[in-house]
Amino acid sequence: MAVIEARNEQEDLKGERIKEFESKIQDLFNYVRDSDEGKRLIVKIKSDVAEDQIYDDFAKIYRKYKILNRKAVGDYFFKEMEDLINKLCDDFEQTVRHFRE
Repeated sequence: MAVIEARNEQEDLKGERIKEFESKIQDLFNYVRDSDEGKRLIVKIKSDVAEDQIYDDFAKIYRKYKILNRKAVGDYFFKEMEDLINKLCDDFEQTVRHFRE
C-alpha cells in the first residue's frame, strides 16, 4: 500500500508541476501579447513573415521577459525552457492564428 501511495503522491506532484508550467507559459504569452515588440511580432505572424525572423523576434522577447521576471517565475522554469524557445514560439504562433485578434 505504501508503494501505491508514494506513486500517487508522485503523480500528484507531476500534475501540479505541469499546471504550474502551463500557468507560467500563459503568463509569458500574455507578456508577449501586451508588449510593443510582441504586438509587432503578432503582425509579422499574421503577415506570414519568414519563420526564422519570427523565431528571432520571439527569442528577443523571451530574453527580455526572462530578465524582468526571473525572480517571480524562478530559474527552474527558464532552465527547462531554454532548449524549447522555438517550440514556445510555435505554440504562441498557434494561439495567434487560432484566435485572430
